Amino acid sequence: MKIKDVRKIRNQFLFVDCEDDCDLQKIHSSIQNQEELKKNITHVQPKVKLPNVSFYNIPNEIKEPEITEVIRLRLGVTDETIKVKFKLKGRREGTSHRVVGNSPSTFHLLTKNKKFF
Repeated sequence: MKIKDVRKIRNQFLFVDCEDDCDLQKIHSSIQNQEELKKNITHVQPKVKLPNVSFYNIPNEIKEPEITEVIRLRLGVTDETIKVKFKLKGRREGTSHRVVGNSPSTFHLLTKNKKFF
């Protein structure tokens, strides 16, 4: 069993980073086999967070499906994880800012291209 890193998080959590899923399963099964540890320790898998990109000064006439379609067409991807998470009021009248969540590969393509709208 190979453990890469162990960290204490917020005084109540212990983060254990393993080489692969097999090592993680070994730790989890050894905890489940011992009654004392089973009462005190719970296993929580971390959630995967997708990166966000902000688009500024988009006209209010452009709707969310159009934004995701433009991103897909301009990048040439079929990524279904591209979603407008929320809308913020823009500085100029008639515009808004949009925060778009996407996959890491799409995020890198988006950061290379500076202008979309």
